[in-house]
Amino acid sequence: MAENVNIVVIGAGAFGTALALSCVKAGASVTLYARRPELAEELNLSQQNQHYLPGIFLSSTLKVVSNLACLQQADIILLATPAQETDGIVSQLKPFLKDDTSMVLCAKGMHLIQKSLLSNVVQRQLNNPLAVLSGPSFADELAQGKPTAVMIASSNIEHAKFLARSLRHSTLRCYATEDVIGVQAAGASKNVMAIASGIVDGLKMGCNSRAALLSRGLAEMSRIGISLGGLPETFMGLAGMGDLILTATSQKSRNYSFGYKLGQGESIDALLSGRHQLTEGFWTTAALFNMTQELNIYAPLTAAVNDILHKGVPISEVIDKILSKQSEQEF
Repeated sequence: MAENVNIVVIGAGAFGTALALSCVKAGASVTLYARRPELAEELNLSQQNQHYLPGIFLSSTLKVVSNLACLQQADIILLATPAQETDGIVSQLKPFLKDDTSMVLCAKGMHLIQKSLLSNVVQRQLNNPLAVLSGPSFADELAQGKPTAVMIASSNIEHAKFLARSLRHSTLRCYATEDVIGVQAAGASKNVMAIASGIVDGLKMGCNSRAALLSRGLAEMSRIGISLGGLPETFMGLAGMGDLILTATSQKSRNYSFGYKLGQGESIDALLSGRHQLTEGFWTTAALFNMTQELNIYAPLTAAVNDILHKGVPISEVIDKILSKQSEQEF
């Protein structure tokens, strides 16, 4: 339990709000930072986040602010903003941080411009203790107090254990690991596989096809992560297989639902312009593809999704290309 721990959650979207409510349940003193003052005022007055978590009431002890001065008292910061905004947000936070404040990255993606894992993006600006939170955790279920389990990764295992103790409570299990790279690689690549899974289901290709895709997708996720320095076992756990099962099989997943609608014939431009919440996998696909090309990592599914999203190749052509290839052995 997080007694006497001061936690600030940056980002008042669905996941940030859910994390803030979870941290309150863990016994911490919690502040939720909303970039827009009008949103902070609305959340304080209504005690709800109707934009992102409708129907879920906020705790009366949760403080919602739009002033970064709150960071000066923080022991732990949970950064729950979109992956592509990480460098800009961190530069805004930097002047307010104590040197020993823990920074926990909660977005699952890769930075497109810097072609990098988010931990590398942050470490170019900060020397603060750094960790990553990942795992199967839909925001609405976390906020409702439904049982959830996540991974906390830090290069210092004692730091990871401290964070796990600070965040866990009766319905949130937190497991510690030192595999910062593997946890991030899993979290980013599973979004790409979720888009592919959605496309398969949108096309009504059947359960056999989806099972084959997810099996080969998990193998590809592992291959990418291990090539970057991650541990094989990470991809068999919550951050890998667990999050893939969740994200690639449910309409509640923004990445899966995005792919599903693509498979049904909707256009990329229409989907991106009309979505209320960000589809991280769209940008991560390009970043991950570029990385696999530069490092010569075999990643045919990532390449296929990139062809569809960023090169304008018709879905039918991409599927025909995938099905025309057959290796003699699975491993």
